Amino acid sequence: MLIVTILVGFVMMTLGVALLLLGEVPFVAGKRISAVRSRLIGGVLVGFLPLALGVKTLGDLIFGRDAVEGPVVTALTFSFCGVVAIVILFRVMVPKREPRKAAPASAGPAKENPFGDAASEPANAPPAKKSRKPAAEDTNPFDFKG
Repeated sequence: MLIVTILVGFVMMTLGVALLLLGEVPFVAGKRISAVRSRLIGGVLVGFLPLALGVKTLGDLIFGRDAVEGPVVTALTFSFCGVVAIVILFRVMVPKREPRKAAPASAGPAKENPFGDAASEPANAPPAKKSRKPAAEDTNPFDFKG
């Protein structure tokens, strides 16, 4: 039964690491899970395998070997992690209030140009070329005479 615990733990760890790294992720019906909630759920999922193995080892130490069955420990730990994830997701599934409506887009520019007329020149105009005529001393760039 240890192999089932390890396989389930590997799957949950993979999903947990993805949630930890991604942050804000999409959810059901266009809703999004915030980055904080996503990372909390990722931590719970990553913690499943160490928790399951630790509880099994602790049960063997306290109650004696084979007093507590491995599948029971795995199922209870899996259920505990699932309930914790659902508690974290509760506000995403059942929001407190109705979502706000999007503000209408304005037709004009949002604010006046702070740089005045100098910045109103066309953006695609070629920059002015600066010509630099080398002086007699500047002709040799490797001449380091002082």
